[in-house]
Amino acid sequence: MWFYDKKLEYPIKIKKPDPRMANMIITQYGGPDGELGASVRYLSQRFSMVTPEAKATLNDIGTEELAHLEMVGAMVRQLVENASIEDIKKAGMSAYYSDHDKAVYPVSASGVPFTAAALQSKGDPVTDLYEDMAAEQKARSTYEYLINLAEDPDVIDPLKFLREREIVHFQRFGESLRIVQDYLQNKKRFSYAGIPAMPETKKTDGVIMPRMPAMPDVSKSMPQPGMSNDSGMYNIPGVYGDMTPPARQTPMPDAKTYAAPRMPSPPPQSMPVQPPAQQMRQDTQGKQMPGAVNMSGMTWTQKLQDSKKYGV
Repeated sequence: MWFYDKKLEYPIKIKKPDPRMANMIITQYGGPDGELGASVRYLSQRFSMVTPEAKATLNDIGTEELAHLEMVGAMVRQLVENASIEDIKKAGMSAYYSDHDKAVYPVSASGVPFTAAALQSKGDPVTDLYEDMAAEQKARSTYEYLINLAEDPDVIDPLKFLREREIVHFQRFGESLRIVQDYLQNKKRFSYAGIPAMPETKKTDGVIMPRMPAMPDVSKSMPQPGMSNDSGMYNIPGVYGDMTPPARQTPMPDAKTYAAPRMPSPPPQSMPVQPPAQQMRQDTQGKQMPGAVNMSGMTWTQKLQDSKKYGV
């Protein structure tokens, strides 16, 4: 049950109409990372939380997101309430005006109406809290983009306040995540709803991260020197299970068993001495004259006599 306090969480008094800025700020009303989606997400996820602290955190932040939704709606309304039709046309809000006049409607800056497809309620408290932390970071980024686009201090100040609240929400969700993980890690509580307890957690640069389980020792399943092991890497307890044939433990053959016999080296052979490049040779008349190298070592007269000897 809620009690409504008739005031805004942060005062909003915009004096100058600016339909262009209203067309962008409205994404935090009904866009994928807007306040409406955040409130619906948190108020739905709270039912699945396993600790009272986590339930209270989601309930409180989800309620505050409704207050932020009211702030964004007030900003959009004040930015377009006194704007002229010409200003609305110049701001690119003609399509919005034709459907909703100057009313506040849950839609993104690109004109996509609000949809629950952008949020999730998974039922796993750890999963949901991680999503909530990511949602707060996305909302913070969006407010920073809007601050960069804004020029009026009356618009910038509320946007800065909303950005700061998103940072606080991110920190509160981180604390709730640690509480939930500690609860699930308690040895007295083996599981919730059939889901095993989460592993031990650790802090890394201020962000709470789940500690990964230790890797199994594979040294005993690796083949040992001098032995063959057919099981190999698959013989790891808790990873692949008993799905490999029994290991074969047979001595590895000695390297000398399959060594090829050493062949005797052939005796060194003398290479024929090449004749000089300008040796004297004899022509068919028996005269000697310089000529090219005769690789056979015979003069031309000897070649002629040798060919006649064999009837060539």
